[in-house]
Amino acid sequence: MATGGNPFSYAQGAHPVTRPRPDIGQAFRVISERQQVWARNAGISFTSDYSVEQIDENLFRPLRPETRNEIASGDGKELDGKLKKLYPSAALVANVFDYWRDRTTIAGACFDLPEARRMSFEKVRSIFDGILPEDPERKNPNIDLELAGDGTAGNLALECKFTEPFVIYPRTRRPFTSTYFCPDAEPIWEGMERTKAFAIRLNSQPHRFTRLDAPQLIKTALACNRNFGTGRWRLVYVWFEVVGDPLAAEECRCLSDELNDFRQQTDGEIRLEVFTWQEVFLRLRAGSNLADSSYIAYLQERYFRYG
Repeated sequence: MATGGNPFSYAQGAHPVTRPRPDIGQAFRVISERQQVWARNAGISFTSDYSVEQIDENLFRPLRPETRNEIASGDGKELDGKLKKLYPSAALVANVFDYWRDRTTIAGACFDLPEARRMSFEKVRSIFDGILPEDPERKNPNIDLELAGDGTAGNLALECKFTEPFVIYPRTRRPFTSTYFCPDAEPIWEGMERTKAFAIRLNSQPHRFTRLDAPQLIKTALACNRNFGTGRWRLVYVWFEVVGDPLAAEECRCLSDELNDFRQQTDGEIRLEVFTWQEVFLRLRAGSNLADSSYIAYLQERYFRYG
């Protein structure tokens, strides 16, 4: 059983890995250490990069077949690695939401969509379909979780984070290719003119946001607008707040400030709603019953025992 280590360590020797080294924040360290404690207490072995041997060891229960197929159909390759790791959001999303697949109204009620009827994981949504030919250089957004309602209830697109905001990679390229701003691409920005101006600024100021992946949120919003229609969707950002550590708390405040800045810059064109995982857990617990007690206890012990 591993006792820790750096999951972002790089090979040394004659042929060193040339990937840029990330800046690992204190909040990442706190979360990953707590996940290691959980695994050891559960008798689960993991490697130096915090990977368990079998995916099911990292889950409350095995994925439902529909969920597993959807994740496999996404292009994030989560079944190949992320779902085996203790610290990324992949296992957290699966553990929290797959349980409610046959009771989507309870999951939807957490985000003020009690009419939710359908749930899907890692849905790939196109931005340029019908406007420009597909280009492998333009990766379509994978939506972590979609909740769809009937009639006028609309759609929720959830962008879910765990440790990701607390690991900063050096930016080596502009977040938007020139195709996003070419004349033929004008339809993707319909009703989002201020957001387009914001995206152009981000291309020239790539270091403006450190904790929040603002370009990723804009691309997800563009995909939602194209696939659901103006006013028929909401974008929900779910992040994990670390308490009990001053340095980690400062990083969390930075992320919260950047989320507020994002809202100001998009000026209402993107209906961004923000929840912490702690808030989601409290709402799920309130909507659960005695039959859900083992699920609630698992989440409490693994993720929420520290407040």
